Amino acid sequence: MEGKEETLFDYQKNKYHVYFRAYRYCDIYCDGIKIDFSGNNGNQLYNLIVANEINWEKFNHEKGLQLCRIDLCYVRNKPNNNTSVQSFLKQCYDKVVQNNVIKNFSLQKNSNSWILKIGKRGSSNHYRVYEKNTEIRFELEQRGTKIKALQKLIFKHYIKEFEKIMTENFFKYTKKVLVIDENYTDWLMDYLRRQNKSKESLSLVTGYFNQNSYNFINTDEKKFFFRFLQFITFSHSQPTYTETFWDQPYSIVQFKITDFMDFIQIPNKNQYQREQLI
Repeated sequence: MEGKEETLFDYQKNKYHVYFRAYRYCDIYCDGIKIDFSGNNGNQLYNLIVANEINWEKFNHEKGLQLCRIDLCYVRNKPNNNTSVQSFLKQCYDKVVQNNVIKNFSLQKNSNSWILKIGKRGSSNHYRVYEKNTEIRFELEQRGTKIKALQKLIFKHYIKEFEKIMTENFFKYTKKVLVIDENYTDWLMDYLRRQNKSKESLSLVTGYFNQNSYNFINTDEKKFFFRFLQFITFSHSQPTYTETFWDQPYSIVQFKITDFMDFIQIPNKNQYQREQLI
């Protein structure tokens, strides 16, 4: 049974709030006191943890204090084009449908926007993607044994180790449920590229190809395909400008063919070699 909610202490100069809730005979939580830090209140708590200004001894943490849930959120501004958030969420939904492990998910429209929900609210991973004003929010709520195993890192103030594991968990699950899209998950692509680079991996993280494109890679035109990958890398180092065609924005790259030949290390830049690249 959940106890009644009442204000224990209120001071007008306080900027943050903490919620203490007592539970007995509850189906969700064990008997005891549950302390909630929501939204900006949770941000402030974590700032104090990072600054090592929390005295855990006062909570008698070695006996009964447990970390129940951690929320991670990435906020991205909506792209300045006419791409559809609904279409992006629908693609993500279709990807989750193909995953036989994930059983609970939905794509719904509330009073303000569309929202994609993956996993039950009380499960170990509950993921949400939705619009909020000019932003798109990617949120992951984590519970369970993995969180409890990490709480010792907080109590011992191993903040870098804690943040590393939590960040990896967030991006790993995000990669599992979202499609790669240049308009909405460019931040995810950037993270995966940096991870691959740090591991000296030759993996390609891109949204230019879909699953049907694998047939193209297995054809005899492997040299052309390899040149195309080189060009993608080269184009990232060149200045661009944007033009719109049929309501779709495109990035325009202008360059000298000899610059590209330098990039892929072709020493002989005669007419024949230039024609081979065009």
